[in-house]
Amino acid sequence: MSVDYFLVFGSGDPSGNTGLAPTFTVFKNPAGGATTPPAITEIGTEGIYTFNYTPQGAIAFVVDGATTGLTADNRYIVGSVDVDDALSALVVGTSSDVIGDNSTDPTTLFAFVRRIKEWLEGQSTYTKASGTWVVKETGGVTTLSSRVITDNGTTIDKV
Repeated sequence: MSVDYFLVFGSGDPSGNTGLAPTFTVFKNPAGGATTPPAITEIGTEGIYTFNYTPQGAIAFVVDGATTGLTADNRYIVGSVDVDDALSALVVGTSSDVIGDNSTDPTTLFAFVRRIKEWLEGQSTYTKASGTWVVKETGGVTTLSSRVITDNGTTIDKV
């Protein structure tokens, strides 16, 4: 999952450091292996810089503000990216999220967990004549799945 990172040079109002051309001087994994760094862009003329990266492990970086307008102690930013950063980008959801039905899936993690609960605790009807097995949520309104069960003599299949 892709994550946005933000960089600000110096302290105080960042708009005083607009128009810089920052570059990564170091972008390496813990074993010291260099990795291709992403591009850095400025957000408008705010002096706030950003890069987007999909962390697949820990990366240490140094960014150089690349200008003589910055003092030595404001010119460099040291930081890191980590695979755990991507966890914040997950859509967890809320209790009001839709759990879906037999043709649509839930769109958040919370709705997916609720759907599993409803499937396990919901209503289930098997119609012997047609071999149809229908599972509905606990309220009995929304169909979560529908399958046909067939006795083939040596096997019983759920299709």
